[in-house]
Amino acid sequence: MSTDPREKLGKAAELTETKVREFPLAAVGLAFGAGVVLGAVGYALLRPEPTLRERIEDSEVSRKLTKLLGKYV
Repeated sequence: MSTDPREKLGKAAELTETKVREFPLAAVGLAFGAGVVLGAVGYALLRPEPTLRERIEDSEVSRKLTKLLGKYV
């Protein structure tokens, strides 16, 4: 039984390469799925949030007030 991390990493790389060669379409599918998931998570975390002012301006009440007071504002 080896406890050398480099040896374990080498064996893991060999096993991964063997499985990818054995099931190439599954490997492509897994890589694609992981990319989609990471992209969705990244988008959800990094998209800009609307400011309070933008949210108020987009509200129905704001549109009605603007229509009502349009000539005064």
